[in-house]
Amino acid sequence: MKKWVLHAKSADFEAIAKKYNISPITARLIRNRNIISDEDIDYYLNATLDDLFDPFLLSGVKEACDIILDAVNNNKKIRIVGDYDIDGVCATTILMRGLLSIGANVSYRLPHRIKDGYGLNERIIDEAKEDGVELIITCDNGIAASSEIKHAKELSINVIITDHHEIPVLENENGITYKVPQADCVINPHLENDTTPFKEICGAYVAYKLILALKKKSDEIIDSERFAQFANSSLHKIPEEVMDMLLDFAAFATVGDVMPLISENRTLVKYGLRSLKSTKNIGMSTLIDVTGVNRERISPYHVGFVLGPCVNAVGRLYSADIALELFLTDDVDEAYKLANKLKEANSERRAIEEVKLNEAYDLVENGTDGHDYNSDTVLLLYIRECHESIAGLIAGRIKEKYNKPTICFTDSEEGIKGSGRSIENYDIYAELSKYRELFNKFGGHPMACGLSMDKNNFERLRKLLNDNSPLTENDLVSKYYIDIDMPINYVSRELIDEIERLGPFGQGNPSPVFAQKNLRIVSRKKNAKGNLLTLLVKSPKHNDKPEREIYATMFTDADEMLKKLEGRDTVTLAYVPTYNDFFQRVEIQIKDLI
Repeated sequence: MKKWVLHAKSADFEAIAKKYNISPITARLIRNRNIISDEDIDYYLNATLDDLFDPFLLSGVKEACDIILDAVNNNKKIRIVGDYDIDGVCATTILMRGLLSIGANVSYRLPHRIKDGYGLNERIIDEAKEDGVELIITCDNGIAASSEIKHAKELSINVIITDHHEIPVLENENGITYKVPQADCVINPHLENDTTPFKEICGAYVAYKLILALKKKSDEIIDSERFAQFANSSLHKIPEEVMDMLLDFAAFATVGDVMPLISENRTLVKYGLRSLKSTKNIGMSTLIDVTGVNRERISPYHVGFVLGPCVNAVGRLYSADIALELFLTDDVDEAYKLANKLKEANSERRAIEEVKLNEAYDLVENGTDGHDYNSDTVLLLYIRECHESIAGLIAGRIKEKYNKPTICFTDSEEGIKGSGRSIENYDIYAELSKYRELFNKFGGHPMACGLSMDKNNFERLRKLLNDNSPLTENDLVSKYYIDIDMPINYVSRELIDEIERLGPFGQGNPSPVFAQKNLRIVSRKKNAKGNLLTLLVKSPKHNDKPEREIYATMFTDADEMLKKLEGRDTVTLAYVPTYNDFFQRVEIQIKDLI
């Protein structure tokens, strides 16, 4: 089920428009995104990189800088332990590039998705000890690794955690206690004593903030008399061009890890995407080339659906080391070999996903496993012989189709592993936390989770989650939000340019959507491939605006859509104004139709 919902938020749109030299339409769009105060409106429209929050507001950053500078000064071996997804790979790239630039003796270790599982483990720590490592820095993991970090400390290895995941909690009769690992330093915006104003940042952005702080501290030392203490070390300043490169990866991961594009995330991505067009990272530049992305028009779409999936795919099917090697190489020929491996892995991933996705649809719609899914508000699927790295992708696709929280399980060496994706009214991390005694491993955040458990607990978990589900029938209705009920007569190139100021668009900052009822269909056609529908629609005169015809396009199964429109003279559209560079004309892109 889907329901169109029109935003009905009020404000003095004429006053806002006059104050910020924008149209009342744009003022309404800003208000619809819950940007209300003058300070927030000004930040939304005018923020630059100088307005990003001070990295030292993250608790632990100052202490981490001191530990790292001591390690550089004494030529201690440092090891970065990252993760195998886009956020972990980018975070590791940022720390490796940043620490190498400052003169650190640093190496990395990415866990293998199947052989190692998520995050830090004792084998990785033991390897570090054998290699003479004295300092481990985690990125995009570590906050749930209390026992592993205790093991590292017993081996006299110092540990800095940089992470962005929720802090594990222990519930007892006295309430909730946060379980923070006893590392030498913990950097995580969700810590109780953290003072950074905005918490919803990815692991790569946490890593980038650490390098920003480290650059400031090292510059101060080198420019001061204190540098005499470091005279025998390799400490030197991180070049600005390296910092520009690291900005690319922080922005790339923010989009790829589906973080909300609000507050400083939006500012970071806005300028990071501009920088990405001319990135100095040979591997990233090559990946853009081999995937055919127009670097002049790179958007969150290209990161989320073209480039990012290539990084994730190689970590899912093979080893994330291949992606990291791509981003660390300065050899063009090597970069092309590695980038093509990423592209091929993504093609293979898509083929595997399609087969298993059809099996998942069969389970939900036909109950081929004997379970009746119709009454479940939380879907738990067990898919046999499914590559465990595909489980999260399938969960996401099932969630999108049925608008229900979904956890997809498959076999693993330790029983079964599950990956979950949720909807806006269901905190999947909080709900699963109530039954953490059933799990061997568990972690996540409100919209996604990962867990492993014994197979004989599967049905029990399904019953517990559904019997105690807080979801109502209304929660399960997919809502399609419309910003403004606006006739196409008002669509113009000037409006399109103003709307672009509100980007980049993505999670938390959706592209503005307009709607108009009963547009007259003048003509309809499909392209040769049958995947593009083009309508010419007409609106009557509205106030002082004359009648208007405009082309409306939609990437879809054109034959199916033409059949749906057969015999109809009018259509109600949800649309986004666009400019067609090829035809050099204003158009609208159909987002949904009735």
